[in-house]
Amino acid sequence: MPPDSPITFLKWISWGVPISIILIFVIWFFLQLVFKPRTDKIEIKFEKIKITGKHIIILITLVVTAFLWLTTELHGISSGMIGLIPPGVFLATGILDKNDFHMIGWDVLILMAGGIALGVAMGKSGLSDWIMISFNLGDFSLLAIMIIFALASLILSTFMSNTASTNILVPIGITVGFVISGGGADSAVSIAVLTALMASCAMSLPVSTPPNAIAYGSGLIKAGDMRKMGIIIAIFALILNFLVIQLFLV
Repeated sequence: MPPDSPITFLKWISWGVPISIILIFVIWFFLQLVFKPRTDKIEIKFEKIKITGKHIIILITLVVTAFLWLTTELHGISSGMIGLIPPGVFLATGILDKNDFHMIGWDVLILMAGGIALGVAMGKSGLSDWIMISFNLGDFSLLAIMIIFALASLILSTFMSNTASTNILVPIGITVGFVISGGGADSAVSIAVLTALMASCAMSLPVSTPPNAIAYGSGLIKAGDMRKMGIIIAIFALILNFLVIQLFLV
């Protein structure tokens, strides 16, 4: 993959969706095995609603946005610009109003933007190069580097935001990848993708991901239960993600 060839949304989901499907079934199996269900079935009741114009607008916006994301290579519009379509349409049509706009978690968005800024600053300032030189990462093989960054991403994401951890590690991983490959982009892309995938597989603590925090807040799940399942999932995810990277990227 040449350096000027970006990872498109379609290409990213072609890697991520199969991994997600496999992990869903594996996690479901382990949960059933470790935590025996107390009921045979769960009944879910849905209320019938009348389809209105707002529902149709939402569905059309969803389809158009998803289509544009999947065809980025054809029209060249960035994913960020496409992401502005739903809020623009919903605000213009009255589906969302200024009160909804004010209710957006701006603190979370600022936190994510801060993590992105931190990652860019590390690359621009040369800090990522300094870290690489200090730990002699350029002397390691690609296999060893991938394992190091996968484990580092998993550990960091257990205690902090997935976005923040990847914003710290990915710029360093890209720099190391270019160095050990002599300027080739394949190694850099492999390290970056594996780092990002492993960040999403950290779920050993209530603070690891927002869903974990919500589940833990219900009072029905103990921190020890999360640690036990989180370690099992992390080990399997590490093996699975590594195999996918080896098959399709390296």
